[in-house]
Amino acid sequence: MRCRHHFDLIISTLVISELYAQQRQWALRQMFRILKPTGRLIIAGEVQPRHPLQRVIYRLLRLPLALVTYLVSQTGTCAVKGLGTELDRAGFEITAEKRSFLESFATIAARKKDTLPAATMVCAMRPEEDKSIAKTPQFGNILPAPTQSEPIGKTCYLCPEKRQSTKLFAHKSNV
Repeated sequence: MRCRHHFDLIISTLVISELYAQQRQWALRQMFRILKPTGRLIIAGEVQPRHPLQRVIYRLLRLPLALVTYLVSQTGTCAVKGLGTELDRAGFEITAEKRSFLESFATIAARKKDTLPAATMVCAMRPEEDKSIAKTPQFGNILPAPTQSEPIGKTCYLCPEKRQSTKLFAHKSNV
């Protein structure tokens, strides 16, 4: 049986801005799935400032740090635009939000909405579709490679983005 409604609180600190949009959607849906109906979600991360002048000043101040980060790791972060909308689509409602440093850093408290919107259906990636940093050539495969992939039961979930059924896969590893 899959883990469902087991956690009272989920805290995500400086993770959301490290993910691509599709990965963020998947992560938020998984958070929704494992959070108890009365549970809370707290996200602290880098977001785009709301006002144009603040965005310009923020980008100018952040540019040297972004260049150094890219030179060291060959990757970078991107401030999330529209995190509130993404949370809403995943089935959460924001209960509190505090912004700091030119409104570029947000701490958001959210809870599950009373009703589950259709967009919160799970969309899973097959192992070969996973393009996460753990499998990129410059880092090698830092996660143990699965020796076998098999569907979890016979349950398929509708993937709203692709409008098709997608099977969830479990990985068996030698580790």
